[in-house]
Amino acid sequence: MNEQKKFRKCTFPGCKISICDRIGYLIEIKPSQNIMLWYRIKIGSVYLLLMAGGGWHVFGMFQSTMQSLASFMMAALCILQVWEYLRFQNDKQKKIYFFLWTLFVYTISFAIEWIGVTTGAVFGRYEYSSLLQPIVYNVPLVIGLAWLGISTGSITLARYVLGTYFRHRWLAAGLSAVFMTLFDFLMEPAAMKLNYWRWLSSTIPLQNYFAWFLVGFVLVMPALHLNLFGDKPPTLIVHVYTAQLLYFLMVYAA
Repeated sequence: MNEQKKFRKCTFPGCKISICDRIGYLIEIKPSQNIMLWYRIKIGSVYLLLMAGGGWHVFGMFQSTMQSLASFMMAALCILQVWEYLRFQNDKQKKIYFFLWTLFVYTISFAIEWIGVTTGAVFGRYEYSSLLQPIVYNVPLVIGLAWLGISTGSITLARYVLGTYFRHRWLAAGLSAVFMTLFDFLMEPAAMKLNYWRWLSSTIPLQNYFAWFLVGFVLVMPALHLNLFGDKPPTLIVHVYTAQLLYFLMVYAA
């Protein structure tokens, strides 16, 4: 009875209702199947692209091309995450808040990077190479987008890990900051190998990881306060996070 109510009754002479219901059911689910297929293709494309990049480093191929595209790739991955969130979010007010939060993350992270490069008081003594263009005040402009992408991916991952416990803001912020620090821990050796930046000390200072946790905590807290990630965001955001980690691990192992 419910299935018959779901689809219009066929008025074609001699047509059986059961057949029409089945055809209608197929027509009904086909769009969603296509959407899921396209979504999986997007996820697979992210992994394929980054794994190909990691493989090229392993075999020493296309190095100059990849260096010239480094800033573009960082920006593109962040934009993909932001686009997926906006596409998923139906609440117009939350879209506005999310946009304001992205400006907050970009501005604060860039300012902290500038202070860090200038004084060495935040992460330790380090400097960026000329690879990640354009550069303003000795900090690549794309670095703010990198922070935004890592923040978005980490919060989304924490949302899926914590489930209903995600409503506890301090717990969610702490775990998100842990995921951001973990990302940096796995990224650092590869980033130096890629010549993104270099440390002026013999080793990566422990101070760097404490700073990442604290900065990450500050960056994600407004998003949690505004409940921007209360509903489960698209998993593609997490896949961009994990695919980048796999890429960095491949580069470091090369």
